[in-house]
Amino acid sequence: MALPPEKPVFTLLPAVDVADGRAVRLVQGAAGTETDYGDPIEAARAWVEQGAPWIHLVDLDAAFGRGENRAVLAAVVEAVGVHDRDVRPVADPQVSRVDAEPIGLLRCEFVHGLRDRDH
Repeated sequence: MALPPEKPVFTLLPAVDVADGRAVRLVQGAAGTETDYGDPIEAARAWVEQGAPWIHLVDLDAAFGRGENRAVLAAVVEAVGVHDRDVRPVADPQVSRVDAEPIGLLRCEFVHGLRDRDH
């Protein structure tokens, strides 16, 4: 008797978006519409305390070409003990997961390169 096929798993990834060193929320993803939610470390800790095994960290300043928050994201990762111990470039083989949706829509070869890097 064959086993039933595995059911797809849906994982909800809570996000901490960071702009100008602060945890924020955008209105429909539009730059300049930030609502400030305070310290990104505290925002991430709140998700971990609620059981999140992964947190989607987003550097909005880098995404919008107006700076970067690499040190802030590294501090969040260190403080909450999420899976990666460092904030690394996407191409680094030690990166655990990558949200390739935004860039994948524009550059399929980039996503294929991520998929193939472990083989």
